[in-house]
Amino acid sequence: MPAVATGHPLAGRARMTPEDLAGVPLLTIAGDVPEYWLEHQLPTRTPSGRPIEQGQSLTNFQEALALVAGGSGALPAGAHVALYHGRPGICYVPVEGDKLLGYGLMWRSGGGNRAIELFGRTAREIARDMAPADPRRAIPG
Repeated sequence: MPAVATGHPLAGRARMTPEDLAGVPLLTIAGDVPEYWLEHQLPTRTPSGRPIEQGQSLTNFQEALALVAGGSGALPAGAHVALYHGRPGICYVPVEGDKLLGYGLMWRSGGGNRAIELFGRTAREIARDMAPADPRRAIPG
């Protein structure tokens, strides 16, 4: 569900397709990030093979929102970002046929302990109770 500036041509649409990503630079992440992860999160090609421009590098989420609002590029995001990080000058456009984004707790192997296990169990219980029956209903608008 890319975040784009409200003045961007995609901002007025109810939905976009993955092919529309060829028309907007995607902000990218600076730092030591594995290439496979970047390609999954910030694809360089559309499903048909059209290139997707890589935009400005950023180091944190607040910087990303400021760059989006300023028209510097788009930021791929989950529906929760639109719900919890709405900002003037930013519009979130659902991608037609896109898969739902899954979340999970992670920690380094061998680094677990009883406190981490209890935290994980509690987080799962709370998340189950808070989750809407249909995750698509979390999309504002």
